[in-house]
Amino acid sequence: MTPLRKQHRSHAAPPRRGIAAIIVIAVLAMTMAFAGVWARRIVMERRAARRAEEQQQARWLAEAGVRRAAARLSADPAYAGETWLIAAAEIDRPSAAEIEISIEPGDSATAPATLVAKARYPRDEPRVRSTKTVKFTPPIREPQS
Repeated sequence: MTPLRKQHRSHAAPPRRGIAAIIVIAVLAMTMAFAGVWARRIVMERRAARRAEEQQQARWLAEAGVRRAAARLSADPAYAGETWLIAAAEIDRPSAAEIEISIEPGDSATAPATLVAKARYPRDEPRVRSTKTVKFTPPIREPQS
């Protein structure tokens, strides 16, 4: 009699060598997806911060515009306004600015004038605008002797 041999089953489970590669690819794909979302969020936050910075710059420029108008009107009652161009180096910014200053005289000689300054920043491609309006009574000038 021949001894009984153990017979190998042909339907045995195949080795799982490829499962590790699939897990690595899945983890890598999830990591890349999270990195993409994170990078997009950083870009959006940077744009929002730049926009807020430009908006604040435009408000300051409009404030400077009405102060300039008040000074000019105090020095010269015939001053009627101007378009004030400011170079980037003057405001220590990457872009130049433009402020349109207008004077609306009061109804009478004693009524206050309305000073309006409309700032655009940056000048070439304005992304933000700010307007400042104030009532201003120029100081009374005494006649010179």
